[in-house]
Amino acid sequence: MIKSLFFMIILIIIFAILNIFDGISTYLVVSNSSLRSERNPFARFVFKTIGLKTGIIVLKSISILIIPLYYIFRKPSYTDVSIVLSIANVLYIYVVINNYKHFFRIRKRREFK
Repeated sequence: MIKSLFFMIILIIIFAILNIFDGISTYLVVSNSSLRSERNPFARFVFKTIGLKTGIIVLKSISILIIPLYYIFRKPSYTDVSIVLSIANVLYIYVVINNYKHFFRIRKRREFK
């Protein structure tokens, strides 16, 4: 049980860090191009409504809090939470890498102009 809890805490920390990197990379991409660069239509709507910086902070704060709150109120097994977090972390790794690749392409295009 201690190992499961420790593993879950590590996954939550990784999830939070990846969300922070996603927020930073999203800001870099959108602020250097346009809102059309954001592929998530809900996030795009939030950014249009309350602004890019505020929108990122709000969305990332909610995202980071969802998993711990779900665990506190629903009490799922460590295994279930670990599986969900592992899948979410893999997806966020892909998103963050893609965002940074996109940002570097934008920056490279600007250097040639």
